[in-house]
Amino acid sequence: MPVLSDEPALSFWLEYAEQRGALIEEQRDPALVLLPDPLQRESELSEETSVTASPDVAREDGAVLLIAGHPAVERAAASVLAEGDTGCAYLPWPASRPPTRSALEARARERSAVEHGRIDAAGEPIAAYLPLLRAGAMLSYAASLTLRF
Repeated sequence: MPVLSDEPALSFWLEYAEQRGALIEEQRDPALVLLPDPLQRESELSEETSVTASPDVAREDGAVLLIAGHPAVERAAASVLAEGDTGCAYLPWPASRPPTRSALEARARERSAVEHGRIDAAGEPIAAYLPLLRAGAMLSYAASLTLRF
């Protein structure tokens, strides 16, 4: 069972929720979160919500599986980006054709050693859009009135 803080999307959302007034009981998995009204409306979650990054825990305990791609995490990220000095960019769709199934199989077979059995692709490759975020920070330190870097 993963520790809650090990999953980046869940850790981000828990910190985001706490900064906006949520109360969080993180000692167990799933974590129990009490959300204030504005955060309930924004995240579209109930006032008392159990959240986890483990699919097994979500299935067994009925907790919300809060991982990358969940709408609550996406809305929280959009809110943070809108408040900060950041930007978003969209890369153009590649003009080249994706590799064929046989080429991917061959590449996977040469890079992965399999003792029993073999590597077979389950289907043809499909195109997928993956978001990209680039963030930077600028720091200024002052050691004295004259020494700054």
